[in-house]
Amino acid sequence: MRLDRTIVIVMLAAILNACGEPTVIDVVKDSYVSECEGATVGDMLVGYFPTTTWTAVAGDAAGTYEITGEGQLQFVGSTQTATMRFSLNEESGEVAFEGASLAGREQVGAMANQLLRTMCTDATG
Repeated sequence: MRLDRTIVIVMLAAILNACGEPTVIDVVKDSYVSECEGATVGDMLVGYFPTTTWTAVAGDAAGTYEITGEGQLQFVGSTQTATMRFSLNEESGEVAFEGASLAGREQVGAMANQLLRTMCTDATG
């Protein structure tokens, strides 16, 4: 079921992008989160990950989406995959940081927030 929603979102994003409308990924990339009001989500992730892969899936409630930005970073001397998760509520326009994983392991609140703060600091100089 989740795969079906992902395919629909990706197809919808492609269609809207072709029409010039911003996708839900574009909305999140151009948004600010309360943890970092000095840089957009896109600036933080693209600035921190040399290559960022973005995905979006429909959330459980109508008009909500889960957006992830994934990239490679150096951690304890080796390259690891990090995934940052955000939510979007289309009705309110609210974008929120939901969490992070590193090397496939979910990071607890303080660790995820520290990674976001580090990304924010790097993006804002």
